[in-house]
Amino acid sequence: MVCGYCRQLLAYPKGSVHVQCFGCGTINLVLEDFFAFSPSLSEHEVGKVYCGKCETLLMYPFGAPAVKCSNCCFVTEVGVSELLLLT
Repeated sequence: MVCGYCRQLLAYPKGSVHVQCFGCGTINLVLEDFFAFSPSLSEHEVGKVYCGKCETLLMYPFGAPAVKCSNCCFVTEVGVSELLLLT
């Protein structure tokens, strides 16, 4: 995975839920394994939005007010229109 702040490539043990970047210290959520440890959540409770700057498709946990792009570091606010599209 790539650090959401500094874009450093991170390796982590299988089953990890969070990974701390060794470069900048940011705690990153591992979405690939997140649902395996949270049986009450499903893939439908993840939002998708395009970055407001570089248009990269971003995923975020449902209910998050904003998401930071790991490509260009732009913070895209998640508006009501994006939330309505997911339901």
